[in-house]
Amino acid sequence: MHRFQLILAAVWLAFLPVAACSSAALANGDMFSGDPVAQQAWLEKGLMKQPLYGFIDKSGHFSINPTYNFAGQFSEKAALVRAHRTFQYIDPEGKLLFERDTKGPVTVTPRPFKQGLALTFQPEGCGYVDNSGKFVIAPKYQAAGDFSEGLAQVCYGAEIGHSTWGFIDKSGKLVIAGPFESAMGFSNGLAAARKDDRWGYIDPTGSFVIKPQYLAATDFCENRAAVVTDGLWVYIDKSGKAAFDGSFSYAMPFSDGIAVVCRDKEGDVYECIDASGKSINLSLQPIASCTEGLIRVKDKNGKFGFADKSGAIVIAPQYEATLAFAEGLAAVSLDGKWGFIDKSGKMVIKPAFIDVKPFSEGLAGAAPIPTSASIPTPASTTTVAPVPTTRGTPLSMRSLARSH
Repeated sequence: MHRFQLILAAVWLAFLPVAACSSAALANGDMFSGDPVAQQAWLEKGLMKQPLYGFIDKSGHFSINPTYNFAGQFSEKAALVRAHRTFQYIDPEGKLLFERDTKGPVTVTPRPFKQGLALTFQPEGCGYVDNSGKFVIAPKYQAAGDFSEGLAQVCYGAEIGHSTWGFIDKSGKLVIAGPFESAMGFSNGLAAARKDDRWGYIDPTGSFVIKPQYLAATDFCENRAAVVTDGLWVYIDKSGKAAFDGSFSYAMPFSDGIAVVCRDKEGDVYECIDASGKSINLSLQPIASCTEGLIRVKDKNGKFGFADKSGAIVIAPQYEATLAFAEGLAAVSLDGKWGFIDKSGKMVIKPAFIDVKPFSEGLAGAAPIPTSASIPTPASTTTVAPVPTTRGTPLSMRSLARSH
């Protein structure tokens, strides 16, 4: 197995947005936005207690007071929060919609609402609830993904070394039985599915339109997908043909017309390409795909900034950490504190938070810094490979290991 495949497996396992109903799965609700080593020092050294989250508006004022142990992003006018061991969904006014008690062996964080339903779980399995908290699709699946394009992938049979996946509609009807060994969600009209230990792509009828032939695969994004063939990543179009010449040791999905790739076999040097596969003249290393026209970059001193799609540096590297732009603002960290800048680089929300989430539906989760705490310097020298965004890949350690 190549080094890049091991790296990719590791970052997928940490960040995939899907629940697997297993007592061994870990909740990801307590992860900080910034450098995890530096942020964990707050807790281990007794410099602060578990931070309390609320939601700020774009003026930086709390519209929902910081009283929660965790706060996610708003999606479809509902946000997932946690109060002690109880997960709750609240509306933009902070009103409780419903709650889910996490007592028992299952510790997977519930999911945000997607297409009117939220993936959640009971000890007996994963299911889907509406915005009243009622299960409209019974919790009977070993693992499942968010709804996308009207369908969701579910694991409806599992034995040691083998899983059976298919797709259900929003009524819970199994409309694509497969059976597949694993599956991702639909995107751009196609879904990646694995059969005979190889990935291909199916249409909404369940027919393979691109036959299973790839060792690994990602979602179609902007009508291109990254797949592994002959030990390297290439991009294909929806007919299964190469989108352009070129192969890579690492490749991320396209976003805003740009993709981050690595040609270096050691996986140390990253670059950006456009939709034709042409390299962008970028003087600094990209760390994530393009969002809202800007690319996060890092200089040789470990400072972060932003470049535009032509490769020009538009916000000079000066931050210890950054998040992607969302709704016109990006979270940035200075001296261990998070604030928000606009696309001109102006600090519009002063750094005053130990942790933040990107803005969504006009609000952002944020945890204020206790005035009695001293602030450790983030370990900005930590190097992490760019993280791919693969919609709906099953978060199952067993199936993930078998897909690489």
